[in-house]
Amino acid sequence: MNKFFLFTLLCILAIFSSCEKENGFMQNERNADKSQITDLETDSRSVSDALQIISDLTDLVNALYQDDLINKDQRNYLLGRFKNITKKLNQGKIEQAIAKMEEVIIWLNTSGISPEIIDEIANQLLQAQCEADPVDKDGDGYLCTEDCDDTDPTVNPGADEIPGNNVDDNCDGEVDEVIVCTEIEGYNAVSLEDIINTDKLELALDGSDNVYNEIPAGTVVVYKTNEGRFGKFLVQSIDASLLISWTTYNDDGTIFSEGADFFIPGTWNVDLDTGVLASDGANDFWWEAVDGIERYVVPLNGASFAIYSCEDTEPEECSGDFVFGGINYHDILFADLSHDLISGGDIDPQMPVDAIVVYQTDSYRVGKFIVQELGTELKITWKTYNTNGLVESEGSDLVIPGDHIVDLDQGEVDAGSASDFFWQYVNPTSRYLTPADDATFAVYNCGAN
Repeated sequence: MNKFFLFTLLCILAIFSSCEKENGFMQNERNADKSQITDLETDSRSVSDALQIISDLTDLVNALYQDDLINKDQRNYLLGRFKNITKKLNQGKIEQAIAKMEEVIIWLNTSGISPEIIDEIANQLLQAQCEADPVDKDGDGYLCTEDCDDTDPTVNPGADEIPGNNVDDNCDGEVDEVIVCTEIEGYNAVSLEDIINTDKLELALDGSDNVYNEIPAGTVVVYKTNEGRFGKFLVQSIDASLLISWTTYNDDGTIFSEGADFFIPGTWNVDLDTGVLASDGANDFWWEAVDGIERYVVPLNGASFAIYSCEDTEPEECSGDFVFGGINYHDILFADLSHDLISGGDIDPQMPVDAIVVYQTDSYRVGKFIVQELGTELKITWKTYNTNGLVESEGSDLVIPGDHIVDLDQGEVDAGSASDFFWQYVNPTSRYLTPADDATFAVYNCGAN
């Protein structure tokens, strides 16, 4: 009886154990199914986005064919491949779909289709590949869904923008954002780190009302006070008196003092820690007015100063809006100007579109212009400065017809005897900027200035 009972109990335990194993197996299967469902939901969203891109490309190809921008064979090839890619995506064969997209991109480069259309289709296919299988191809830590160029590790949302290279380095949708060292925009952009890293000296800064003026209106000056704080000031206006905006920082980056429209009469001392005119020992500089022309910022009590510069962010190309914005009054003063003609013709022009020309007018003001359009008519953006660094005139879209004279002091065409250059039209391919009166010019050269 006992043996029979023991045998029966062992059988029951064996059956129970088998059921438990089966139950555990089924539970694992259910968990795996749940995981697979989650993965499928994620995949389906990605695949859905990729399918939409392929659908849009199909519409694009049909439109291009209707507009005679691609031929029938090119249309048929693309539509056939897009149909096949769609099928692979719907079947969940992602790797095969991506391979098919890659084949189309390779074919495009030898298709004879215009480069603009090739770029559009190829970029859309790359986006579809990314949506179907988000990866980090260039290994910069950003998936292709957030990286605007996943083939270049130097381009990603965490990169610094490099001015002048015609690349959206930081993926913010803007190419070569202009970095300005002057005026309020430049002043606001200068950080405490920039100030600390700029070499400062206990040397006077020339603010005279002549060509030696180092700090015309718009100049940003960085400093270290006699109490060891760092800061910056913007020259708002300059003559016998000085008008500035200033910011002085604590070591932790918080602001110790700041303000605008700080009026400094000639021969007065200034405390930049507190932003007040001072007569005791807590002074950082003396606004020395020697006479009606000669004036200086003279450091006091160990304070040091420097004119802030964007030299560390110079562009690779010496043309375009970025360079134009960065060229200041001093750069023009030190340029090698001459009375020589400057070619603006169709064959190897010295001043093509986006070239920058610096000048001294017949009234001895200095300035700069950038070529917007070049042809029988010349279109420019210009800025002319007075000797104190203030702007005398500026503007854009100044159109100069062939064989007309220009006054750059006022930015006017055919302004009578007050002319600075003649836009000489020789023939449809030969044109010249011809200096008039005592005006002098030069095409700006980044390396020489």
